[in-house]
Amino acid sequence: EVAIKIIKSRRPFKIQAQTEIELLQLMQDKDAKNDNNIVHMIDHFVFRNHQCLVFEMLSFNLYELLKVCCCLLLSSQRQFLVLTMRGTATPLL
Repeated sequence: EVAIKIIKSRRPFKIQAQTEIELLQLMQDKDAKNDNNIVHMIDHFVFRNHQCLVFEMLSFNLYELLKVCCCLLLSSQRQFLVLTMRGTATPLL
């Protein structure tokens, strides 16, 4: 199983994709033993003028990860807000 990132064919995105490819290759070369937990790009290719990057499949996709992190963040913010409100309300009583 792999994950494929498809990048739009417009020029600014293509330039960004080339930079991303170069950086990923550089990081992989520096982390040949996979000690630093860097996502590995397996391959890259162009399909119908769209740059495609092939990565190893990880356990979470970005959407799912953001849903989990945002829920945890919102939950933490709510708890902080309640504690703050209790802290400021107590002296008023």
